Amino acid sequence: MAARRLADLRKAAGYTQESLVDAFASMANSLAIDAAVSVRQLRRWESPNPQLAVEQRRPWEAVAAATASVELARVHGGARVRSVVALRLARALSAAGDHAGARSSLTLALTWHDRADKDTDAPRWTAFSGQVEIDYATAAWHVQTGRPAHAIPFLRSALKQLGPTYSRNAALYRARLAEVLLEAGEVEEACAEALASASAAQGMTSARLVDRLGAVASSAERIGTAPARDFVARVRAFGVRVENGRRA
Repeated sequence: MAARRLADLRKAAGYTQESLVDAFASMANSLAIDAAVSVRQLRRWESPNPQLAVEQRRPWEAVAAATASVELARVHGGARVRSVVALRLARALSAAGDHAGARSSLTLALTWHDRADKDTDAPRWTAFSGQVEIDYATAAWHVQTGRPAHAIPFLRSALKQLGPTYSRNAALYRARLAEVLLEAGEVEEACAEALASASAAQGMTSARLVDRLGAVASSAERIGTAPARDFVARVRAFGVRVENGRRA
């Protein structure tokens, strides 16, 4: 059943099995798994292209790839690896509009994360994935299902856990929090968070951050209340462009 599902996903994404073998072996290296074992598993599971990036324009390709990685990790991965790949599958499913599947994968990612303290042999790259990423992905799920107010506590939790070391990520997360606050109708809080993000980001170079801050400022300008107008004036002083309600 699982093999047929993966085969269907592969075909829908426009890939042949033969074209995936080299890419799957490459993915095995990033998971610290024997490439020969990986190729055998690929042929057994009819796995799709294992690129884990969630491509917004090709979401079902991402679903197929992440599903293959989940299957591979189920056989060869420990708790940390299984948490990471479950989280990636959640993001892929959410991008594809399968919100029920994404919710299940988020729950699974959290379950494996809670067991990860006993996983002493995890690959080094898994150290960068943890509760912060799970909270952020959960917030994204709430936004995508039309419940921005439910996303706010998760974004605040992720931001709090980042600490002072990850200043760039903190500025991005704060700007995202501002966007979601605005979507939830919390205009003054959104403006305060966006202003704090712009202030902290001085000297940084990040197109994504500029885009997020510009989106908040453009929306605030359309709202036109006194606090919103004050925010727009102050954020412009930081160099954020506001273009008639469109993203900068």
